[in-house]
Amino acid sequence: MATIKDIANKAGVSRGTVDRALNNRAGVNPEIAKKIKKIAQELNYTKNKAGSLLAIKKKNIKIGCLLPDIGNHFFDRVKIGIKSATKEFQDYGLSIHIEHVQGFQLDCHMRALEKLEKGSYDALLLTTINTKVIENKIKTFQKKGIAVACINTDVPNSNRLFYVGPDYYKSGVATAGLIRLINKPSNNILIVTGSLSVKGHNDRIKGFIDTLNKNKTNYNIIDIVESNDSEKVGYSVVESALKKYDSINTVYFVAAGVEGGCKAIIDNTLVKNRPKIFCYDLVPATLSLLEKGIIESTVIHNAYDQGYKAIELMFNNLVFNNDSTKPKDYIIKPEIHIKEII
Repeated sequence: MATIKDIANKAGVSRGTVDRALNNRAGVNPEIAKKIKKIAQELNYTKNKAGSLLAIKKKNIKIGCLLPDIGNHFFDRVKIGIKSATKEFQDYGLSIHIEHVQGFQLDCHMRALEKLEKGSYDALLLTTINTKVIENKIKTFQKKGIAVACINTDVPNSNRLFYVGPDYYKSGVATAGLIRLINKPSNNILIVTGSLSVKGHNDRIKGFIDTLNKNKTNYNIIDIVESNDSEKVGYSVVESALKKYDSINTVYFVAAGVEGGCKAIIDNTLVKNRPKIFCYDLVPATLSLLEKGIIESTVIHNAYDQGYKAIELMFNNLVFNNDSTKPKDYIIKPEIHIKEII
């Protein structure tokens, strides 16, 4: 097994220089660092895990998170996963701080990111908006040597390190498949998304519509409205849509706002035949609506795993990082739940 000494001898540098280069620390000429990493790869060098863990105990690792969890119970399980992973690695100096925001308003997310920027974090895990402004902010973090990854929804053009979360396109495909099975003569669909600035929400809509077309489903998208992941806003936008369009017979909730939106449907006395309702996640309110037969189905993506795996992958990256072990995206598979199997 190759050692740091072997790499140092072949590269003609000190062992300290090799250690700094392999751990991406400052003070090494970029060309020398590139040469060292190439030699390490040629020699099939693998870091000593026990040694790395002992060394990391001497340095506290701080990871900052941004979660739009205020008023959104989906993130309750994400936070349990984060807490569980943090507890597992806390003996190695790991600590976590979460910036809590509501919904997906750009100014709100930028304020949270600016707070995180002042926090001296080794890494950041972000659930945020897919916009150019956010992309550039993430790139700024990376230039400062802060590792950044996305959790639950992606910002792919930001050069983030990895993404942990659903394949949103496939979850949209799954819901469109369920609508095909119902086989209504005509589906007049109201889409209630969380935000048109969130990549995951848009991918769900695209997967949904692409599959309706592929299946030659008879449908008409009546409108697309935003709930900003708020039950109050969900109630308001659904109520307004029902008053404006009397032909709605299917409601597709892309993100949070389901409880409020369903209440608007139940409260609306103008609705003669209750629309078929499809949504995501299995928070307490959704579970209750499913049990009562108010919603037809929900598609879930293990929220606990999203939190746990994001921390695990980032911790391992900070401790054992090298080019050959760069963490890969971790995609959570969709699961369909209906009343009869909950």
